[in-house]
Amino acid sequence: MMEPRPLYGVDFSGAADAGRRVWVARGHPHGEGVAVEWSRPLATLPGGSVARDRALRALRQFIGVAGEAIFGLDVPLGLPASLVRERTWKDFLRAFRARYPSAQEFRRSCWEAAGGRELRRLTEREERAPFSAYNLRLYRQTFCALRDVVGPLVADGRARVLPMQAARPGVPWLLEACPACTLKRLGLYRPPHRPYKGGSELHAAARSLVVERLEAEGRVQWVSSAARAAALGQSGGDALDSALALLAVAGAMRRPEALTGARPPYDIEGRAHG
Repeated sequence: MMEPRPLYGVDFSGAADAGRRVWVARGHPHGEGVAVEWSRPLATLPGGSVARDRALRALRQFIGVAGEAIFGLDVPLGLPASLVRERTWKDFLRAFRARYPSAQEFRRSCWEAAGGRELRRLTEREERAPFSAYNLRLYRQTFCALRDVVGPLVADGRARVLPMQAARPGVPWLLEACPACTLKRLGLYRPPHRPYKGGSELHAAARSLVVERLEAEGRVQWVSSAARAAALGQSGGDALDSALALLAVAGAMRRPEALTGARPPYDIEGRAHG
């Protein structure tokens, strides 16, 4: 019997101190949920650093040598089809760096092409994602992920991004995960479940509520007590989001129809999993 592919959840960031804010969780399917083996900030992984450029280079290297692993990245991996000039997603990715020389130019260009509106991809409407790919709170993440991580990996053939590309043995598969969508599906996104990102006692209580609910429903089992402690104690919510991204990946693997045979507009826009 073949061993299941290792699963990773990545809470992404394009901030200047991305190595502190990007958290990576590793786990494996467990029942109807996932078992979290460990969770740690990107700065602590091999070659990691707090500074964004070095941190994202370390993430790219970590993914590129992961073999037959599956990663859920908490970041949009595409744009609305109406904003894409190319015929294929891979061509869009290939042209990305030259077309958008900076994160600010990326947001400005998308905003102007959309007529001053925030257009949403079909998957964002279906999964009830909170923001569009070039929203003020998200555009830098989208830009850095596509330019500095996903683009180079795809160009070098060191990863395949599903469902826009066909899965291929021997290389990592990358999926788009949406922790906020997972929380919405589980009824944990809105009051009385308070926001969990922050350093106050109320924020800590909200994280505790989410973790306890995930445990009670059999969604998450903690192999590592340190990973559970991080999900509860890390004030930015990044450790918890990495576990939620991991849970989204495990769920996606139980729905193979969402991973293969991409049809319009998913073949261009991508597909989020929550």
